[in-house]
Amino acid sequence: DLASAEYWYELAATWRAPPTPRMLVSLVSVASRLRDPIAAERWFDRLAGTNLELTIEIFDPLIQLAVNLGNSSGAEHWYREAVYTRGLTPDLKIFNSLMRAAGKAGDAVGTEHWYKEAV
Repeated sequence: DLASAEYWYELAATWRAPPTPRMLVSLVSVASRLRDPIAAERWFDRLAGTNLELTIEIFDPLIQLAVNLGNSSGAEHWYREAVYTRGLTPDLKIFNSLMRAAGKAGDAVGTEHWYKEAV
């Protein structure tokens, strides 16, 4: 659960244990699985505020969360943040999520767009 994960993260910080990308990605992932966009974005912001290198994997749970909430524009926002703002290269998993978001929104043109981007 998110409260327990946050507790252990904060406890590690009191021991002056530096955060690892895996720790922070895990917190974003837990918040995403719980469909808590506020917590997911809070932990993403915390991760982005460190000197840790962001990878495309950190964006997957954020995009998945937007898809699961039926928020295709939110999924596209996180894609743009990853690709255009951070300069990351999307993987097939990201494109599958974007196609799923467009499909859930009934956007056949958007689904085709993301398919063409992927190939």
